[in-house]
Order: sequence, then structure tokens, then C-alpha cells
Amino acid sequence: MLSANSINQWQQFLDPAKRFPIIRTFGVTNVLGPSLRLFTSHLWLITKMVFVVVAPFETFKVLSLANPLDEFHLRLQAFLLGALCHLLIAPALIYALMRIMHTGVAPGVHESYRWGLTRLGKL
Repeated sequence: MLSANSINQWQQFLDPAKRFPIIRTFGVTNVLGPSLRLFTSHLWLITKMVFVVVAPFETFKVLSLANPLDEFHLRLQAFLLGALCHLLIAPALIYALMRIMHTGVAPGVHESYRWGLTRLGKL
């Protein structure tokens, strides 16, 4: 049977007052700076991904909602389609930006949306 002394002899003692060398302090600049650099350097990819979904929705909205106050079902359809647009865009953007962060290579719009659609229920 192992005693507490024998266990402590082979385990490294960690001082709880000391931070791990890998972990840096968390601050706004540690998050905001890299995020802004990521978004600004890949602004064209983000624009393409949003435009693919939002442009057809906005076209539908303009063509079908000539007088939106009288047509409740059209307003409801436009609201539901808008929510669907947001649901489709978010996972695709998450995939694209995470892939860029991990590999340094930007995925295509088709690949991002394909991944996002397969994970839509989970997200």
C-alpha cells in the first residue's frame, strides 16, 4: 500500500500561488486585438458568406412585402426567414474563422455552409 509520503515524493508539487507559465492574464486587449485582426484580415470571406444568404432574403422581402401592414402572414414569413438566415450564417462563420485560426487556410463558402448545415441542430 502506498503512503501519502511516497505519493508526494514522485508527484511534482505545484504552488497554488504561482500561475502556470502558459496562462496569461485575461484582459480586453488580449481578446479584442486578435479578434479585430482576424475579422479585418478576412473581411472579404465574411462579406461573401453573409451576402450569399442575406441577398436572396432581402430580395424576397422587397418583392413580397409591398404593404407589410396588411399582410400578417407575409410579415411572419419574413421574420421566420430572417431568423433562418441568422441561424445559417452563424455556424458557417464559426467554422470558417476557427479553421483559419487552426490551419491558416480559409475554407470556401460552400464548405463552410455544408459544415454549418450538418451541425445546425446541435448549435
